[in-house]
Amino acid sequence: MFYFLRLKVNRGKIYSDLGDKNLALVDFNHAININPELAEAYFNAANIYLSKKEFTKGWLYYEKRNHREENEDESVARRFQEGRIREQIN
Repeated sequence: MFYFLRLKVNRGKIYSDLGDKNLALVDFNHAININPELAEAYFNAANIYLSKKEFTKGWLYYEKRNHREENEDESVARRFQEGRIREQIN
C-alpha cells in the first residue's frame, strides 16, 4: 500500500509540474482518501487549490496538513524516546 500511495503523490506532483492541476488533485485526493494521515498529499493539494485561487479550500488543506505533521512529529519523538528507554533497560 505504501508504494501505491507514493505513486499517487509522485504522479500528482508530475501532473502539477506539467500544468494539469486537475489530474494532480485527483491523485492527491485519492491518496488522502486511502490514508487520511498523509500530510504530504494535503500539502500538495493545498498548493494547487491556492494557485487556482480557491483560498478557502487551500487553507483548509494546509490546516489538515499541519495537524497531520504535528502528529507525525509527536509520533517520531515518542518512538525515539521509547527507543532510548529500551536502550537503557538493555
